[in-house]
Amino acid sequence: MEQTTAQHMFQTSDWVIIFTALFLGACALFVPFVAELIKRRLFAPELRIQFSEGHPYCHLTKRGDGSPVYYFRFRVFNEGKSQARFSEVVLEEVWLADKADEFVKDDSFSPVNLTWVGQYQQTQGGLIARQFVDINPKREIFCDIGHISSPDFQRRAEKSQYYLEKDSEALKFFFDTPVTFFSQRDCISRGKAKIKVRVYSENAPKKCERYFQISWSGVWKAEEQDMFREIVIS
Repeated sequence: MEQTTAQHMFQTSDWVIIFTALFLGACALFVPFVAELIKRRLFAPELRIQFSEGHPYCHLTKRGDGSPVYYFRFRVFNEGKSQARFSEVVLEEVWLADKADEFVKDDSFSPVNLTWVGQYQQTQGGLIARQFVDINPKREIFCDIGHISSPDFQRRAEKSQYYLEKDSEALKFFFDTPVTFFSQRDCISRGKAKIKVRVYSENAPKKCERYFQISWSGVWKAEEQDMFREIVIS
C-alpha cells in the first residue's frame, strides 16, 4: 500500500514538473510577442505628411553648376512615442487630366520610391540615396516630390526617359525618384495631374498617405512669387 502511494506521488510530481516546464516554455515564447503587441499599440509611431507651397517646402535653389532649379517637397513628421523604423516613401499612383478636365489614372504606372532629402549612404560606387530611414519621435524628415530645372539645363542635360513622352521640348516637372524607367513616366508636362504618395514603416500601424494635385502651366519664371503662380501644388 505504501509502495502504491509512493508511485502515485512520484507520477503526480512528474506531471507537475512537465506541465510547469511547458508553461514556462510557452511564457518564454509568448510574453515577448505580447509585449511587442502592447508596445506597438500604446507606443507606436504616428507618421503625418505635412505640406504647404512655400518655404521650407518649396523653394528656388541652385545646382552645382550654378543653374537655378525649383524643388517641391513635403515633410514626414513622427508624432508618436517610438522610432518609426525602416520608413520609405512611395509614389503609388499618377492621374492625368484629360481635355474635359477629368482625372484619368495612368494604369501603366508602377509604384516607385521618392527620395528622402539629404539621406545618403556610402557604397563602393559612391553616395546613393537611402531607401529606408528611421524617424525618431518628434522628428521630421523632408522628402522630394519633384523639381523643375531651368529651361537651359533641361535642354542641355535633362531629358525624360519615358519612351512615350511626346512633348519632348516642353519644360517638365520631374519626379524625384532614385531610379527611372523607360516603361513609365518620370515627369509631368504642362497640364494638371494628381499623385498618390504613401509612407511605409516597419512598425507604424496606421496608414499614412496623401494625394497631391499639380497644376503646371509649363512656363518658367525666375522669381519664386511668379513661379508659384505657374505651378500650384495642393
